[in-house]
Amino acid sequence: MHRNIARVPGMTSSQENGRTSGVTGFVYRTVRGVTRVVGGGVDAALALVSPALADVPSPRARGAIVAALNGVLGDHLEETNNPLATKMQLRSATQALSLSREALAKYSSS
Repeated sequence: MHRNIARVPGMTSSQENGRTSGVTGFVYRTVRGVTRVVGGGVDAALALVSPALADVPSPRARGAIVAALNGVLGDHLEETNNPLATKMQLRSATQALSLSREALAKYSSS
């Protein structure tokens, strides 16, 4: 995207892969490399966390931990088919809420 924004309209580029070169290209390559390493570290940490969550005695506490993980890492969890990935939904305590007008009206009146 950066290369496309920076290019002069009407001029063709010799860069076939669509990536920037020079200092900008170096920075983007470095960011992609660091992101790959961090992603691998996150996967390794999640592999340790997942079995430990089975030992959390309270379903409410486990749900809160999994919700926090999904709030921060939800896209990554979903992309890697991690068993900790959850679908986005509204919840009250440990119960999923139906997103219908009737169900929400019933919930708000109780």
